[in-house]
Amino acid sequence: VTGDGTNDAPALKCAHLGVAMQSGTEVSKEAGDMILLDNNFSSIIQAIETGRLLSDNLKKVAIYLLPGGSWSQIWPVFFNLWFGMPLGLSAFWAVIFCMLNDVFMSLAMVTEKPERDIMSRPPSILWGKGQNLYVFGAMLISVGIQLILTLIGWFNRTFGTGRVPVKHVMPTLGFGMLWLIIDELRKLCVRKYPRSFIARI
Repeated sequence: VTGDGTNDAPALKCAHLGVAMQSGTEVSKEAGDMILLDNNFSSIIQAIETGRLLSDNLKKVAIYLLPGGSWSQIWPVFFNLWFGMPLGLSAFWAVIFCMLNDVFMSLAMVTEKPERDIMSRPPSILWGKGQNLYVFGAMLISVGIQLILTLIGWFNRTFGTGRVPVKHVMPTLGFGMLWLIIDELRKLCVRKYPRSFIARI
């Protein structure tokens, strides 16, 4: 809904996207979700596309940084405190690794180009019910597999069991690499075919 007068404020407030004009009244500007600074209707499409692109890229950065940055750095510390497992990196090198790894990877996601269906999607609610119910379960399964593959070599020290031969540990690393390759192939399928069955799971 577009409007520039005081009588347009209720419609601007109730609409999915209320667009007020820069030359309009202050009431309409307060009620609208977006203000056209150049008073040109053709700018609405470009503004919506840019806004959706920024929102998508911010979501990608957040989804990457939460498991890749916070969780991957905090789990070794927790297992060191709880089970006495040795830390792979000192605090200094952990910070350096986190800065180099997270910053440059997130910059690549910030500059992502818009998806093909960015303008055909319905409006999304920022604070609302989640759209994908499988994400949380998939996160738990992925974290569990990563922990098992990463810490299986120290289980015997933690629980006082016998040593695990190297020939039994190495297959887990190969399985972990296979899991990583499958995950990367799934990301490629989601990027190429965003409406496919693989993108929904």
